[in-house]
Amino acid sequence: MQFFRPSPADKWYNSILNPRAALRREILFAKKGAVPKFMPFVNMSENEPFEGAMRRFKRQMERAGILTEMRARMAYEKPTARRKRMKIAAVKKLQRKLRMRTLPTRKY
Repeated sequence: MQFFRPSPADKWYNSILNPRAALRREILFAKKGAVPKFMPFVNMSENEPFEGAMRRFKRQMERAGILTEMRARMAYEKPTARRKRMKIAAVKKLQRKLRMRTLPTRKY
């Protein structure tokens, strides 16, 4: 009787053998704008105040986009509402770009 032995090239097999490497691959080759699948952490030194570490942790959470995604997943958003929100954001971005382009140069 012969047992099934997957080749090392199989993605699911590699993730079972080495989950950290699989996670690293997912983070490195994720789509642009995708939220990384890891939890930010902060190493504290002995004499560091808690407030400073908390500030760094909040900054990492913001950069990872975890809070934004959490708020978005709290309630279901209809596809039409999502398209409308994205269209409004695109218009604002374009207006901001045009406004920055038309600003006069400073003369002093």
